[in-house]
Amino acid sequence: FIGKNGGCVVLDIKTGQVLSMYSSTAFDPNMFVSGITLDEWTDLLTSPEKPLINKSISGSFPPGSTFKPVTALAALIAGVDPSKAIHCDGAHKIGSHTFHCFKRTGHGNVDMRTAIAQSCNVYFYKVGQIAGIDNIAHAAEVLGLGSVTGIDLPFETSGLIPSKQWKRKRFKQEWRNGDTANTSIGQGYVLVTPIQLAVMIARIASGLNITPSMKLRNEVFAPLDIDPTYLSVLREGMYR
Repeated sequence: FIGKNGGCVVLDIKTGQVLSMYSSTAFDPNMFVSGITLDEWTDLLTSPEKPLINKSISGSFPPGSTFKPVTALAALIAGVDPSKAIHCDGAHKIGSHTFHCFKRTGHGNVDMRTAIAQSCNVYFYKVGQIAGIDNIAHAAEVLGLGSVTGIDLPFETSGLIPSKQWKRKRFKQEWRNGDTANTSIGQGYVLVTPIQLAVMIARIASGLNITPSMKLRNEVFAPLDIDPTYLSVLREGMYR
């Protein structure tokens, strides 16, 4: 994490307890023991790396490819067959704009499990269009994105899962297919916190409505309102 700006969270997927949490760039708390100087305090406040902010819960970042299991879940909810192969030739055109895969030569024919394993952009552009932004937003909500997790720490932020209504209110513009394509691979307007991503993975792994806590609890979590076979597909792809 030296020289990096971000955060890391490790959760117990059965209890939701935070096992480890780290925020970078950080500061030396010993500075405050005997009284911090005005110059030191000013440096902390004005630093562009924002060392006083716990980025694990208060830093909102574009999730990129870590978001693809959300799109996969949305596609499954919309009726996409996870075994059906979709061809990736390295690009997908929507209107006059071409959306590229990170592998410019393409992945060839990939099903959902392979697309997750190889992080194929084109696959998720295409199934994202089938699922639509409403299903993507719903899947994100089920997996814990777009709202605070409720962890017992102050200043948690909610991130952002965009919707048609949000864009209309924020930009006075209608939602476009290109917006769905960007959202499908965790780009565009999407913002998440590291702890939300940890919760997302904990929910996929356990099938339970996990919520995080700094303390060990004896809470019994309810199953997610999701077909367990859908979660199995996500797990298989991620395992690969």
